[in-house]
Amino acid sequence: MSKMNLSTFAADRTDGEREIGTVEVTLGGKTQRCPANRYADGTVVASGLVGRYQQGAKAWPATIMNDGKRPEYVSFGRDDRSGRFRKENCIYFA
Repeated sequence: MSKMNLSTFAADRTDGEREIGTVEVTLGGKTQRCPANRYADGTVVASGLVGRYQQGAKAWPATIMNDGKRPEYVSFGRDDRSGRFRKENCIYFA
């Protein structure tokens, strides 16, 4: 299930290498507009999110990346590519 709706990206300005704007993100049945960047290859990176490990108390800055071709990639905290842990289930609006 996709958390970011790429068709809702709205650019406010550009800095030459990317468009800067907002995109709709849905988490836990709630939808909000989050800051986002869209690059020339179509990849959209949404920020304004936090991630928290299941047993952790610290909230890490989180991003969601989607290019419309591959599954979304959620990034926060350490780089652990364990097949048993899914970061998609541990992100929230900031």
